[in-house]
Amino acid sequence: MKTIFPARLRQVLSLLRDIRFNLCLIASMRRFRFSGQPRMGGGTALRPNLNKVFIFFTTLLMLDAPAHVFSQKAVAVTGVSITVEDLDREVEFFTQTLDFREIKREKWSGPEVAALFGLSEAGVSVEMVDLQLGTETIRLMD
Repeated sequence: MKTIFPARLRQVLSLLRDIRFNLCLIASMRRFRFSGQPRMGGGTALRPNLNKVFIFFTTLLMLDAPAHVFSQKAVAVTGVSITVEDLDREVEFFTQTLDFREIKREKWSGPEVAALFGLSEAGVSVEMVDLQLGTETIRLMD
């Protein structure tokens, strides 16, 4: 099962990267066209180009935006969930080979589950098993 959030996060990061690249490209193109040197034969200097200033500050903001948007620090890991293909086989592996203990088994179904996982199918069900080893707990999902 895939969640929507990582896919959308990848899309946003890709979009920000593309915007940053395009702005840098535009800024470098403008830099070559508008050099600020006197015009040929005119003898007067060009006025400061507002587009150039706008692009410069926009580029600075875009370069700094991901640092502010994505700079939240993780406080704690509240749980680890692993999506598996064959839940019974994986539970057997974790309990017999790695000495995990099964503490809870749940099965969810309905339109809420489909909406939670971003699926369009109506008859979706998710089975989950919580396993514990010492103080650590993991959740296997099928």
